[in-house]
Amino acid sequence: MRVFDFDKTLTLKDTTLDFFCHGLCSTRRSFCILYYFTLAVCVKIHLIDVQTLKSVLLKWRFKNIDSVSWEKHCKEFAKTIVTNELFAKTNWTEENLVIVSASFQEVLLHLFPTNVKIIATLVSVENDSVVIIDHLYQGRKRAALEENGIHSIDEFYTDSWHDHSVMKMAKKNFWVNGNNIKLLKTIQ
Repeated sequence: MRVFDFDKTLTLKDTTLDFFCHGLCSTRRSFCILYYFTLAVCVKIHLIDVQTLKSVLLKWRFKNIDSVSWEKHCKEFAKTIVTNELFAKTNWTEENLVIVSASFQEVLLHLFPTNVKIIATLVSVENDSVVIIDHLYQGRKRAALEENGIHSIDEFYTDSWHDHSVMKMAKKNFWVNGNNIKLLKTIQ
């Protein structure tokens, strides 16, 4: 079983800001960037967590949205994601491939064939707004894998020490930085 993180593991950069800015006019895009970085500073100094950052931006960016429009945004955004060499060189038709990510599941479903198991942040579109119902970040990734019957991993690919709990499940861990991949020492 091979498991992959997504942002900056299979892409050249984090896609969060681009997701929120996608489709905005230049004025709203500039505001979105400013809003994002203001919230990111709040995360950095521990005033809020990453889920709160995403929730606040979802509420601002996608107010008065229906599920069809949400799905359309996710599908269109997925087409713009720039992937790296690991993504290009992986045979995504193989069996036992899993993506575990804090990215939105609705985006990732448009990037991989149906044989790839996608375990990612889940949202609900209700009352014309998007609400996070399960944010897969840090230890929540491991719990989600275990809830899906995955207790052991042959290879895990990541770019972040926030995935330490998942690293403990893997026989081999690979550190991804851009297009460079390095085998890590065993994590205990």
